[in-house]
Amino acid sequence: KITPSFAERRKLNRIVLELLDKIEKEIKKENIKAVPKLVGSVAKDTYLRDSVDIDIFLLFPPNTPRKEMERKGLLIGRKILEKHEERYAEHPYIRGKYKGYDVEIVPCYRVKKASEKISAVDRTPFHTDFIRENLPFRKRKDVRLLKRFLKGIGCYGAEAEVEGFSGYLCELLILKYGSFENVLRNAKDWKKGEIIKLKEVPSPAFNDPLVFIDPVDPNRNVASAVSEEKLEIFKRACKEYLEKPSERFFFPQTIKPLPDEEIKKHLDGFIGVEIEKPDIIPDNLYPQAKKTLRRIVKSCEENDFEIEDGRFVVTEDKIYILLKPKEIELPETYIHRGPPEKEKRHVEAFLEKWRNSKEVVKGPYLKDGRWYVEVKRKYNRLDDFLAENLRKLSLGKDIEEVVKDGKFSILTSKDLLRDDLKLFWTEYIENKMPWER
Repeated sequence: KITPSFAERRKLNRIVLELLDKIEKEIKKENIKAVPKLVGSVAKDTYLRDSVDIDIFLLFPPNTPRKEMERKGLLIGRKILEKHEERYAEHPYIRGKYKGYDVEIVPCYRVKKASEKISAVDRTPFHTDFIRENLPFRKRKDVRLLKRFLKGIGCYGAEAEVEGFSGYLCELLILKYGSFENVLRNAKDWKKGEIIKLKEVPSPAFNDPLVFIDPVDPNRNVASAVSEEKLEIFKRACKEYLEKPSERFFFPQTIKPLPDEEIKKHLDGFIGVEIEKPDIIPDNLYPQAKKTLRRIVKSCEENDFEIEDGRFVVTEDKIYILLKPKEIELPETYIHRGPPEKEKRHVEAFLEKWRNSKEVVKGPYLKDGRWYVEVKRKYNRLDDFLAENLRKLSLGKDIEEVVKDGKFSILTSKDLLRDDLKLFWTEYIENKMPWER
C-alpha cells in the first residue's frame, strides 16, 4: 500500500528522464545558464505510492540577479507544464502537471555549501544529496512507514496548515534511530525541547518543541515547523502503537458526520464569527487565522467575557472563529473597586472620575474602609461586543482587511450547523484520535 510497484517505479523514472531532457532543451534554446536537478522524495526514492510529487530545481549561478533568475525559472516552468500556476514560497515557482504527474519547477541558486545559501530553497539540493549518500537502500521502506504513520495520525507535513514533520525530517529520524520501530521507541520519551543531532556539532540554541539539527547546515532546525500539539499527538501515537500495533494508525477510518440532531445538542453556548476567506496561499492564511483567534479571545477576556474554548476552521471560502464563552450574557452592571479610604490622593481622583459619570448606577460608596462604585457595562452580550468591535482589532493582515470591509457576520449557536462545519463539529464532539475512530 505504501511502496510503489516495480512497474510504477519504471514508468516514473521514464517520465522524469523525459522531463529533464525537455527542460535541458528549453534551457539551451532560451540560452539560460541553469542546470536542472531532480530533488525531493522522488530523487531519494522515499515517496509514498499514493502521493508522487516530482520536484525539479533549476540551479542558477550565484551572480544571477534575483529578478532574472525568477523570470527565467518561471518561463521554463510555463513552457513545459500543463495546467500550470504560479506559487510563492521565498521565490515564485511553477506548479503544474506533466503526463498526469504533479510537478514543481523551482528556480534557486547553485551555492558551494548549504550555509552559503542566498535563499532557503538553495539548501534543498544539499538535503537530497545528503540522503542519497547516507540512507541505505533497505531503509527506504522504514522512511515510507514513518511517513505513512505520520500521515495517518495527521502529523505529516511542515506546512502551516499541519505544523508537522517534513519528509526530510522523517528521513533523518530513520538515519538517527535505524528503523521505524526504533524511531517510535525513542520518540515516545522525548522531552519538550528535545535536541537531536546525527553527529556532535556546535549549533545555536533553539526555542522549539522539537529540535533536529540539520546535518547540512547546523544553524537550522529541521523540526522547527513541529508544533507542541502535533508533537504530543505523535508521542501518544508512538506509545499506543507499540502497545498495540494496528493498521489504523497508517490508514484511519474516514470521519462520517454525525446526524444534524446530534450535532445540534452540542452547539448551545457557542458563538461564531464567519469571515470571508482572503485569496492568499495556505502558508500565509493559517498563521493569520491563528493570530485572529488569539486576538479575538484576548479582547473578549479584557471585556470580562471568559472564553472556555476557542477554535478556528478554514473551509472552501470561509474562515470561522468559534468561541465557547463561560456566559454569553453578563450582568448589566459590575462593581468597580476603588482605593482604600486612607489613600487621600487616590480617593480624590476616584471620586472626581466617578461622581458625575453617566455610567454609574450606584455610588461611589464606602464599604469596609474602601471605596466602590457600581457601573453599567458597555457590552453585556458577547455577540453585540463582537459586532461592534471586531473591525477595531488588529488581526492577521489580510483577514483584517476583509473584516474592515465588513465581510463578516456574527453567528449564534443556531447558525452554526453549517454544511461546511459538520465534519469539524463531528471531530470536536467525538474528540477521538484518528486511530481511535
